[in-house]
Amino acid sequence: MSAAAAVLRRLLLALTVLCAAGLASPVAQSDDTITVVTYNIRYANPNDGANVWENRREAMVAYLRATGADLIGLQEVEPQQRSYLAGHLTDYAWYGVGRNAEHDQGEGTPIFYRRDRFDAIDRGTFWLSTTPEVPGSVGWDAALPRVISWMKLRDRRSGRELVAVNTHFDHRGAEARVQSAHLLTRKVDELRRSNGTALPAVITGDFNVRADSDTYRALTAPADAALAFVDAQHVSRTPHAGGDSTSNGFKAINPGAKIDYVFVRDLIVERHVIEDPRVDGRFVSDHLPVVVQVRFAAAL
Repeated sequence: MSAAAAVLRRLLLALTVLCAAGLASPVAQSDDTITVVTYNIRYANPNDGANVWENRREAMVAYLRATGADLIGLQEVEPQQRSYLAGHLTDYAWYGVGRNAEHDQGEGTPIFYRRDRFDAIDRGTFWLSTTPEVPGSVGWDAALPRVISWMKLRDRRSGRELVAVNTHFDHRGAEARVQSAHLLTRKVDELRRSNGTALPAVITGDFNVRADSDTYRALTAPADAALAFVDAQHVSRTPHAGGDSTSNGFKAINPGAKIDYVFVRDLIVERHVIEDPRVDGRFVSDHLPVVVQVRFAAAL
């Protein structure tokens, strides 16, 4: 057996075990449900030892395929990682740019969407700063430029539209995270209402905060209630599955450290799961993915 075949066999075996545990399995869904994944894949840090991207990328592709996702929001994706994923996830189209922008450099927050499920209507990027249209701009006390990728998509099955948003808030700047939340809710509200109707929306991302933070409250309970989003975990029609954390640092799951979320507006949440994909005992990333199943509310 070749080395490549042996790796593939291990991946398939590992993912079979995950499926048996109810994880990493395509969600049984009706025609009107949409499976959404958010996953910080960890940038291609050459100092990650055994966890370098080259050792994880096949497992990442295998996992994302196994979810059967219709819509995927990824974070910390460098251009070479994005190219690899796009080359192997051939059922998906994608949109996103690097946060350093002018030459598509640096980490990005690309949105992957299933080609046979959605048509792209519009798309764009803005920066989390006081000058959101300026590529590479850094906001408030943030350590780095941060971006939001967004798309308007039309569901081929129902003909209905939604706004998909994907982001990664700063890891150091507390003020930047709160202000980013305010900016995000305002911008998404504009996108939802730009055609005269309020489209449903889904936000995926690594927000680098827990649910007891000012940033979380700015997203879910802002002063203007019309801008509020809902944490999909708390409105899921079936009980949340998985643990209470999305952080593992490639070592062990950090209890209570849920910092990756799916937020929704005007969508019904059927299922919310924090999954734990591993291959040969190793985490596929230093974060855990969140998988959510949503559907459109009944048309008015």
